[in-house]
Amino acid sequence: MSHNHSHTNRVKEHFEDEAVGVAERGYEAVQDAIQKDPMTMTLAAFGIGLAIGTAAAVLLARRQSSPKHVESFGRRVLDSLADVLPESVRQHLPR
Repeated sequence: MSHNHSHTNRVKEHFEDEAVGVAERGYEAVQDAIQKDPMTMTLAAFGIGLAIGTAAAVLLARRQSSPKHVESFGRRVLDSLADVLPESVRQHLPR
């Protein structure tokens, strides 16, 4: 029984170490990208936040408004956003 517990702890520690490593590499990659092109990364963060906020508003408003009205509003917001974002970010917006 103790051997099983020890093995389980080693496996758990291995995956925790892997998760920490992935998070650290992701953090470093984001920091590098921000340093190389701060304006694009700022616009990307803004766009992602706006998209998430719009999606949340759409989900909440579906209970209160007609779906066509909400969908139209969401499409107008995304179209306006697409006009100011660089192509590298714009290509990831829903069409």
